[in-house]
Amino acid sequence: MKDILDRVYIPKMNAIISGLESSKNDADKVTEALKRTTDLQKQLKTLLQETERYAENNTSNQLHYPEMPLTKRELEVLKLIKKGLTNEQIGKQLYITERTVKFHITSILSKLNADNRTEAVDIALKRGLFSI
Repeated sequence: MKDILDRVYIPKMNAIISGLESSKNDADKVTEALKRTTDLQKQLKTLLQETERYAENNTSNQLHYPEMPLTKRELEVLKLIKKGLTNEQIGKQLYITERTVKFHITSILSKLNADNRTEAVDIALKRGLFSI
């Protein structure tokens, strides 16, 4: 948990603080800092929910936050979503049916706690699951 805080959340909080400090009379910078704060709040809420679920199912005191919550195939699908491919195009490229692609996307959205494909790609980028 400390590793996640140090690696992901502390830098984000520092960026928000820095943005607010430098934006005394700039409404756009304040708006951007507010957006970052809202995103960070959602991510922390997700981490807390995952932690609570893990604690309920695990008698060990050790916290486990998976580095790679997606399967290899889900990650392949997500990378193709990032490229802007449709479900049909993803299916053809991976030699799977469009229905299977939809199942993978549903799983991805659930695991990343995303509302749509774009948000899933954004979360995956922020978590470092793949790069731009």
